[in-house]
Amino acid sequence: YPYGRFKLISLLLAITLAGADQPSLRLHVVPTKARIRGAVAGGADIRFTETPPPWAKNLPTGTAAYAVWSFGGKKYLVAETYIDGIPKQLLFDFSATGDFSKATRYNYSVYTPSGLPNEPHRGPTTFHVVVHAPSPVAPGTTVDIWFNRIDPTEPQWVLEANRVMYVADYALDGTVKLNGKSYHAMLWDAAARGRYDRPKTPSAEFPSTTLAIDRNGDGRITQASEAFDAFKPFNIGGTTYELTGVEGDWHNIGIVVSKSSVPEIPAPGVRLHAGDQAAAFTATDLNGKVVHFPADFKGKVVVLDFWST
Repeated sequence: YPYGRFKLISLLLAITLAGADQPSLRLHVVPTKARIRGAVAGGADIRFTETPPPWAKNLPTGTAAYAVWSFGGKKYLVAETYIDGIPKQLLFDFSATGDFSKATRYNYSVYTPSGLPNEPHRGPTTFHVVVHAPSPVAPGTTVDIWFNRIDPTEPQWVLEANRVMYVADYALDGTVKLNGKSYHAMLWDAAARGRYDRPKTPSAEFPSTTLAIDRNGDGRITQASEAFDAFKPFNIGGTTYELTGVEGDWHNIGIVVSKSSVPEIPAPGVRLHAGDQAAAFTATDLNGKVVHFPADFKGKVVVLDFWST
């Protein structure tokens, strides 16, 4: 009996120790202002035309452009109104009936970048608005999408006159535990599709769904080493992991040690801020001399010029 009890205790201890090292992922919906928590590359666009679809009705005065927007597995008719050639509103037919008397209106805000003293501004004037859209990501409520467009009256941007771009301002936010260490993690709908399952046509520019992990704990996301394709294995700390359940409801998303093996991308260094001690590094100067910074310059004032072409 004592031996059997010892075996049972040993088994329970082994299960407990094994479970302690198992990866885990806990997420919740952040429906708005998620980008300030650590945004990743992403976005999409819609192209407007001057001809309304035949099912559109009760169009408001000043409507000059139309488009069909796919989001959350549904298609919505969108209209853009103008006054004196300037974009003023975006209208979304979330009823999906084509009746714009029921449409939700959003007024554009205008942003004109400042320039040099003798220049009126630098860069194009842009119009932007935050849209609250229904999505299966957050059933019963809405998620935010940031829409923006370039001023169509600026001649140098004429090819962009009918294009409106948008990015997700919502995400799944939480914690991932890997090899006993916890990290801040976010799952981004980078393609702003209103859903987290695998798209039929993946983007060639960036993953449609991105898992962002703040590996160095600086509160920001470095795209090259902290943003991972949610549909591919990734390596952190010498262990390869992969997400599960991304194909269905996001409530079933989890993380496991992968049967595959991929190389690890080195973690980013800690970002420096004003007043922090300078980061040490070793480099070779133009004369082929190895320089150790800051050790070789102790007691001296040093100006560092980082540049690229």
